[in-house]
Amino acid sequence: MLFFPPTVPRAANPRSSAARQVSGPETYRNILYLVELWTLKTELGGGRPFSAAGDFYKVILDVFMTVTFDRQSPDTLIRSEIAHLRQRLDLESHQVSPSLSPEDPFLFNELPLPAGLEAIVYLVESINVGFQSSVPRLAHWLYLQKPYSRRQTRLRRNLIEQKIRESVSRLKEANGREPALLAGVDALLLRERAFAERTGIPPDPFGEVIQDEVGGVAPCSETSVADAIQAVYIYRRRP
Repeated sequence: MLFFPPTVPRAANPRSSAARQVSGPETYRNILYLVELWTLKTELGGGRPFSAAGDFYKVILDVFMTVTFDRQSPDTLIRSEIAHLRQRLDLESHQVSPSLSPEDPFLFNELPLPAGLEAIVYLVESINVGFQSSVPRLAHWLYLQKPYSRRQTRLRRNLIEQKIRESVSRLKEANGREPALLAGVDALLLRERAFAERTGIPPDPFGEVIQDEVGGVAPCSETSVADAIQAVYIYRRRP
């Protein structure tokens, strides 16, 4: 049984067309992992209700990361949660206390976000500071000058540069062919390579244009959340 608190995280729509072209299969694949996670939580909780809001948020972050950076990555948030719960199943008898009502929610300790992904989420959510101010640009700029905000900006930039390097390596290994599992950053670099071939201007995969495009994609979207919910509904109707 699932329940949703009144406040569930929301985010803006993504702007990367490259990401949207490959989001469908990744949404479906990650939703299957989400269902597997819920199965484990139901077993550990003895059938008691549990909050699914954080799970939905994490699966959409997984879709964002795999679609944007690496569709072959095994280190997704939901799969990490599954491994963590499987370890609990192996180590514990996981019997529910009889003193608790069957209607009482079962609380799970969620794993923290990786530093780079947490930085992306933090910086996206920082936009709200500007929205709540009468001088939005100045308020947001001042907020980003805080030591913690500057550290999160560095972590975000380091993550993006690392993922771009991985994409450059994948494209090099493909030897001019399009990778079988094309991620958003791969599509952007292929576009830059095609532009370089037409104009004779050397491509700059670490330039500001690519950095801004990759970093400007929101970590989740209302459309993806709706797709995820619909996928779960279809899975329940037709397992």
